[in-house]
Amino acid sequence: MLVVLMLLATMAFSQDKYMLEKSESNMSVSGTSTVHDWEMDVKNFDGIVSLETEDGEKSIKSVYFVAK
Repeated sequence: MLVVLMLLATMAFSQDKYMLEKSESNMSVSGTSTVHDWEMDVKNFDGIVSLETEDGEKSIKSVYFVAK
């Protein structure tokens, strides 16, 4: 019975991870200052999003993003 409950819990709460595909991604940041507007191309960035699925509904479990 315990094994069946564990299998049902696993099916009810599945998790998907999505990673940035760096070769197919690009990023730029733009902003303003008191002197002028500016824009910067970000060369080094990484990210992972974990989604949790419960009863067919997806929700964000965690987000990791770093840009240098």
